[in-house]
Amino acid sequence: MRSARTLASSLLLSFCSSAPVIYTDSHWLSSSVGEKTVIDARSDLSRQVSGYLEGSILASEYHQEDPSIGLDGVIFVVDDEDDVAEEICSENVLCYRGSLEPFSDLLTFPKVVDFNALSILLEENRIVLVDVRNSSELVNPGKIPGSFNIPLYEIPEAFSLEPEQFLEKYKFQLPAKDAQNVVLTCRSGRRVKIAIRRLEPLGFTQLRSYDGSFRDWVARGGEVV
Repeated sequence: MRSARTLASSLLLSFCSSAPVIYTDSHWLSSSVGEKTVIDARSDLSRQVSGYLEGSILASEYHQEDPSIGLDGVIFVVDDEDDVAEEICSENVLCYRGSLEPFSDLLTFPKVVDFNALSILLEENRIVLVDVRNSSELVNPGKIPGSFNIPLYEIPEAFSLEPEQFLEKYKFQLPAKDAQNVVLTCRSGRRVKIAIRRLEPLGFTQLRSYDGSFRDWVARGGEVV
């Protein structure tokens, strides 16, 4: 499987004489998406934080997904301040570097969130972090700042409450069943998997997980309250 950097190198050999051409206008991307295949050359962190266009192909899977896709039929989505983008993008290779927020209806997110992504998502208030540990564990050893608590033994019943009852008891809004901004955490990741299995039959199919959970948060120096 080729990395984005390996792909960039091969493209550079073909188009080394072309100056980088990178579009930042979301309207341009919107008008092009239906006609071309989107290749996502951004980092895993960017995808976890900002999502990715549904149906796009990872740069590492380019040509493995469909060997018939030529460079004239693709658009690369690249990161800001990425030297790989400077190598890939040319007059012959279309690239987009800009916000994906205008495409919110077309975005999907990786189901697993790591420490770095979670830190950014919490800081930017982009997610609801639900801790499924017992309430006693929130006191000792503590909890991740900004998290809400629904103990595992109250799942899935909690998510069947009326919205007003849910808000009063758990202090945050009952998530929509298709919400992609809900991340579950526990002590080590085991209870998160159980919670997700219990909630999927209720229609909550887009829940995300912090697999490393509290242990990983502490090991990486995350703040505890």
